[in-house]
Amino acid sequence: MITYKPLPIKDAHVQHYLTHVPFEQANIQAFKTQYNAWIHASQHTSILGLERFATALTDGVTGSFADFTHAYPNNELVVFKGEYPYHRDIGATVIDNVNNLQPGTKLILSVPFAATGNMPDHYEEILDRCTQLNIPVFIDMAYFGACKLGEVNIDYECIKIVAFSLSKTFGTGKCKIGMCYYRDISVTPMQLLNEYNYVNHIAINLHIPIIENFTADYMYNVYRDKQIDIANLLDIDPSNTVFLCTTHDPKFKGFSRAGYINRIGIADLLVKNNFEVENIQWHTKP
Repeated sequence: MITYKPLPIKDAHVQHYLTHVPFEQANIQAFKTQYNAWIHASQHTSILGLERFATALTDGVTGSFADFTHAYPNNELVVFKGEYPYHRDIGATVIDNVNNLQPGTKLILSVPFAATGNMPDHYEEILDRCTQLNIPVFIDMAYFGACKLGEVNIDYECIKIVAFSLSKTFGTGKCKIGMCYYRDISVTPMQLLNEYNYVNHIAINLHIPIIENFTADYMYNVYRDKQIDIANLLDIDPSNTVFLCTTHDPKFKGFSRAGYINRIGIADLLVKNNFEVENIQWHTKP
């Protein structure tokens, strides 16, 4: 099956670790240290500048969006066309290009970009303009752990939050955990929940053995060649995020991201040993 949703890869080796999850209280600080080391150990995507941020655990990336709103309540939320539709659905203004960025707004930007699985177009220009106009920026790195981007510089004064999650990497969306790097914001719900130890201890205990046994490069290393083979079979383009492909071919218009590009999720095909192109099921947008 190919999907319009960016479903994660249900890797059999990872799934083995999901069957027995301890319920005892987790060591939050130890897990944050371990998670931080896991992020920095990637050979495929190096995030430059994270050492300048404090950290807090969150309910995935989505769990930290409300803290961005809390920190900048008077700024209008804007996102680029093709972004995670959650933002549009809660009332964010969708913009088309860098010149639409104006003072008094706040920006959420996914890296890799949600519509393509690649670096956002005009990444440096966007952040330069946000710095000049004093626009706070939230960097959504939900696809980290399944991508290869090289060096990603987040050392811009405008960037206030950089958020990661393990669910898109390891298919653990029913028990999410993520980590939020933040600066220049204070007394948010996220920070207080961490102070009170009110985080998902079961999710922490579930993910400890996973990140101990699987690096942030594992999914890309294991499935990249097959992603390219599938892209060639379907005559589409492999993304830098291993479970996604893209195309402008109108044959795939059911996978359109707001008319920006057609994005195809291939996670299901990646774990199949054999399949015929003519037998692939298409799960398009309703």
